[in-house]
Amino acid sequence: LGILSGFGEELLFRGVIPSLITPYLGVFSAGVISSILFAWLHFIGQELKFPSVIPIYIAVGLYFWWLYMITADLVAVMVCHG
Repeated sequence: LGILSGFGEELLFRGVIPSLITPYLGVFSAGVISSILFAWLHFIGQELKFPSVIPIYIAVGLYFWWLYMITADLVAVMVCHG
């Protein structure tokens, strides 16, 4: 499950979403928006129950985005997530 979630989430949040947003808002904004969406996905319907953890998940999303930016390798990010 960990491997599959790492593969699917990183494909979506570091591959697809930023590639759609970058032409309109730039690389940095695409990384921030995809990281916020990454955190939101993990807490859908529970945002009020765990509000203090959401910034941590945003930070993790930003870390994965940064890792992708410096390596240009989606597999490296998938392995890290998994």
